Amino acid sequence: MVSISLFEGSAASDAPNAGRQLFLTSALDGYLRLWDLRAARNGPVRAFCAHTNRVHPLQPALSPCLRYMACGSEDRAGYLYDVGSARLVEKVGGHSDAVTGVAFNPLHPQLATRGSTAQLGFIRIGATASEKEGESKGPVTGVAFNPLNPQLATTGLDGTVRLYLDRGDRK
Repeated sequence: MVSISLFEGSAASDAPNAGRQLFLTSALDGYLRLWDLRAARNGPVRAFCAHTNRVHPLQPALSPCLRYMACGSEDRAGYLYDVGSARLVEKVGGHSDAVTGVAFNPLHPQLATRGSTAQLGFIRIGATASEKEGESKGPVTGVAFNPLNPQLATTGLDGTVRLYLDRGDRK
């Protein structure tokens, strides 16, 4: 199984329009690959592999500034990579099961993580700890920030859509 994530950008970011040509693919071979549509026939421009991915499809994301790529992992952690070097910047645990999705806050240096067992977490980029935030009645199946403001939406198998307003004050 392969998943594809497109660069969404942010109204608050000054990322170049060239970022719209980037996308990520995730496969069960343990690699996330960054592609550039302008050079796609030459293969991916970067590969990221410090995380574990053999069973669950992952939803990776590019940061609004294009400096970072984030993904979950089957070892119950969120991973933050430097896009330029493909090096691991930070690994943050705290979920009780696989982290299968991530989303960057469009206004603040923050990453939301989605676990496969009803957990939602936040990671402040540059900090060393994560903060769990809320739970759903069933597994969280989707997580996304509004690109125009710091509103987070989650979906669950229990049929709910939850909205969270983030003020960027989590430590």
